[in-house]
Amino acid sequence: MKHNLLMYYLRNGVEMVRKNGLRALLDPVGTLSKYSQETAFGNTLSLVKSLDFSSIDLAENARLMERYRTMRDKQVDTANWFIPCFDHVYGGIHSILRFADYFCTKKGVKNRLIIYGNPSASQDEIIDKISNVFPNFKIDEIVVLRNQNLASVPDADICIATLWTSAYLVLKFNRTKGKFYFIQDYEPLAYPAGSLYALAEATYRFGFYGIVNTPGLHEIFVRDYRGIAEYFTPPVDTEIFYPSERALAKPSIEKPLTIFFYARPDRQHNAFELGIATLQKIKQKYGKKVRIYTAGTKWNPTNHEFENTFIDLGALPYRKTASLYRKCDLGIAFSLSKHPSYIPSELMACGCPVVANYNPATTWLLKDRFNCLLTEPSVSCVREKVETLMNDPVLRKKIAKNALDSLPKTSWDSEIEKIYRFISNPHVIERALLGG
Repeated sequence: MKHNLLMYYLRNGVEMVRKNGLRALLDPVGTLSKYSQETAFGNTLSLVKSLDFSSIDLAENARLMERYRTMRDKQVDTANWFIPCFDHVYGGIHSILRFADYFCTKKGVKNRLIIYGNPSASQDEIIDKISNVFPNFKIDEIVVLRNQNLASVPDADICIATLWTSAYLVLKFNRTKGKFYFIQDYEPLAYPAGSLYALAEATYRFGFYGIVNTPGLHEIFVRDYRGIAEYFTPPVDTEIFYPSERALAKPSIEKPLTIFFYARPDRQHNAFELGIATLQKIKQKYGKKVRIYTAGTKWNPTNHEFENTFIDLGALPYRKTASLYRKCDLGIAFSLSKHPSYIPSELMACGCPVVANYNPATTWLLKDRFNCLLTEPSVSCVREKVETLMNDPVLRKKIAKNALDSLPKTSWDSEIEKIYRFISNPHVIERALLGG
């Protein structure tokens, strides 16, 4: 912790001294706290100002969506995907691009990627990042949005928001026939109750048609926001994620039991601290009888005083995660939002038993003592579940088998085809939801 404060102070010290003078040297901790609060306030204030909208914006958007509902010909030839600038093609970005690729190659839709959030982003770099994962991906056009200048965005049959911040861009872009919202999590929960929570939550009332990742999240959007939506159930790519034979035994120094933890210190809803605190206890008790891998986001265990406890692998390429899961005896993946994330399904497909948290929105997939172990969010409760699996090879085998059997029996092509039918005829779902 002290190391982190020192590094932060060194990175921002000149600015703090400029603003606070001698106080920054006499009271570095107090100055650092004040500087951090001011920086967070400034960032939030800037975002609140940039995401402003009026009742006129809402009314114009409502009229557009009403016209789209009554439109007979909903042929989709062009689609504008509003996507935040990204460093890696992973998780949600991977799914978005998978859908866009299918729409193009199978349905002939001309896709435009509207990249926002980094006006200096390079089109060539974006293409390279996508090509590394989708080598045959056809990119019809990339528009890097500069200063939220929507005039630079071409007209399209439909526009698709892919993150809550992009919903504000789509709200004000009316040179389109219809608007859709690609929802992959309950995004307000990324923030404490406050300005950003309110702004994220408001987007579900914009009246866009929803393309929703998982039935649990779909239920929330339809029930709580009266949204018109279709959901897809994300399949596991079994060409990449498949099980391997593993010896079933209790942990020993000769054959240490291998644990994987999905570690994202940058994402509050993945409960990084809960997992780390629990596994520190496990390591203290079992020592060399356990080997603990973490992956998800690069972090330095030595900075957190956990040296020799964790082997951190950082952000792994997509295919390498499967190799890691296959050699692990159990995996821990928490999600305190309304989406289970892809990690539990991918662990299950690799034959790795899962420990996850209780979450009413993920019970469509995660069932306690059948295909996983679910835990309350305390160090002792998580440790009990982990030790139960560690010391009961028979239970590990049973849960691993049930997990494989209970994974959705579907394919990406069939799920995306389902969504394409919805995009072409959303009124069919609308009538069903409204009892028409």
